[in-house]
Amino acid sequence: MLERIATSRLGRTKIPLRKNKMNYDRNGVLVRTSQPVRELRTVKRTILIDSRDRDPTKYIKVNSGASASDPGDYVVYLPRPFENVVSVRLKSAIIAAPSAAGFTSTENYILLSIEGLDKIDETAPYANRSGFVDNSFARIANPNLSGQTLTPAANTYTIFYNDNVDEENIVRYTPPISTLDRMHVTLKYHLGNANPDGSTVATTRVLNAPITFGTGENSFTFEIETLDNGFSDFSSFQTRVDAVNYVR
Repeated sequence: MLERIATSRLGRTKIPLRKNKMNYDRNGVLVRTSQPVRELRTVKRTILIDSRDRDPTKYIKVNSGASASDPGDYVVYLPRPFENVVSVRLKSAIIAAPSAAGFTSTENYILLSIEGLDKIDETAPYANRSGFVDNSFARIANPNLSGQTLTPAANTYTIFYNDNVDEENIVRYTPPISTLDRMHVTLKYHLGNANPDGSTVATTRVLNAPITFGTGENSFTFEIETLDNGFSDFSSFQTRVDAVNYVR
């Protein structure tokens, strides 16, 4: 028994009809369904971090013998694990002033640190050549400066950050981070005032120590970009195929 063969106009390639899965529309015209294409793409998701969601009995800052975790240094678990993270962007932040004395009016910015995600290097006081590698994630401007005569005092105001109007803070990771399921957030000043021997000058601040906020809470909005090995968007419409010659 002879096998029927289909030959395309373009390549004149003979294809057995049994292997050529063909469909026909209601008019009898040969058609085929569009096929999806696998591709490596990125997906962006937004996550809100709030210091009030921490467990105050765990991950306690040991500075000054604290008995509960502080909004200046805490850990929160994400609602889902993010895999193959290629970038993390700080979109916005609301940071209430420390409840005891407000922000330090001599510092015009504060630093946000996220353990494992920091990529900002910092220089050290007195031209110390060692410096601090991967010490911060983002810098946030502090408008609570000294010399203002506002009431209440300027350093008790809340900091509002938005990267549409302020400095953009985005960190890219190559190779990607395999899994991100929690964030250890720390807010601090730039190293503090220090002598070459490491002791502080006219202050009780410790180098790289978290800011003590007390009842002053904070929240951050992050955009997390991950790699996704999926399919490209495709149409489910059928496309017409050129007529074929049948070899009998």
